Amino acid sequence: MASKKIIDEATDASGIKVTAVENKDVVIPEAHQKAISRQASAEMGRRAVIIQP
Repeated sequence: MASKKIIDEATDASGIKVTAVENKDVVIPEAHQKAISRQASAEMGRRAVIIQP
């Protein structure tokens, strides 16, 4: 992971070892949001049972 490398480089000199990082307020690009939505919709459609009269 790129973020792990950056954190390790910044803290190694002081002898600090970071073991966990939490990302908050992550903004996902609209194109990725749409792709995730399409994937979820396709999965729901795959699982759906169509009942005909």
